[in-house]
Amino acid sequence: MIIEDVVTALKADPAVSGYVRDRMTAFSTDSTDDGIVFNFSPQTDDKISRVDKLEIMIISKSVARVYEIHEAVKNVLLTLGDDPFNDTILGVEINGGGVLENLKTGTYHHTTYYYLRSKV
Repeated sequence: MIIEDVVTALKADPAVSGYVRDRMTAFSTDSTDDGIVFNFSPQTDDKISRVDKLEIMIISKSVARVYEIHEAVKNVLLTLGDDPFNDTILGVEINGGGVLENLKTGTYHHTTYYYLRSKV
C-alpha cells in the first residue's frame, strides 16, 4: 500500500526518525512534542495511474525545528526528474503548504502537501 511505503521510508530514515522518534500518527494528535501528523487521500485515478495527496503536518515548539524536520522529510520523499520513489510510486512533488503558530499550545505547525503519482 502506498501510504505504508511512505511511512516506512520516513521512519527508516535516521534524519527523520531522530526528530520524531515514534511520534508519527494519522489524522491528529494531542501531544505538543515534536512529531508528524499525516493525512492521505486519493485525488485522481484513471485505472492506469493515480495521484494521491499526502498532507504532512510537523509540530514542534521551535519554529527552527519545524523547518529542520520539514527539510529532512522533503529529502526522503521528493523524487528527482524521472527517478521513481519505489516500484509503485513513480514520483513525489510538493504543491502547497505553510506554517502556523498555535498560541494556546505554544507550538508551530508546518503543513506540506505532497502529491504522489503511482501505478494502479
